[in-house]
Amino acid sequence: MMFVTGALIWANLNERIEHTIQQCTFDEGATFRDVYSTCKYFGWPYEGLMTFRWGLDPPEKVATPPNSGHFTFFYTKIAVDVMIYIWILIAVWFVCEFLIPRRAARKGA
Repeated sequence: MMFVTGALIWANLNERIEHTIQQCTFDEGATFRDVYSTCKYFGWPYEGLMTFRWGLDPPEKVATPPNSGHFTFFYTKIAVDVMIYIWILIAVWFVCEFLIPRRAARKGA
């Protein structure tokens, strides 16, 4: 059951979808700078958390300003995710606790 729980946690903490969009270009002195926004979604099987950040230039080149982040929680999707996790863990518990010892007893081990 620990492996299944670890897999569920891993599935939730991995970034599922990322969108980087160039919003606009503005003139900063003699150079043009691009404004980018990045949306990342987390959660499995439904995305329960969205992070939104904006910054100048592509995000991999310039650090994102610290106050540019925004988190959005989708509480209904989180509740559905939790119900799915509970059903998955109940199914794994059933297999571990009932079917494995029953089969071993039938074989005479």
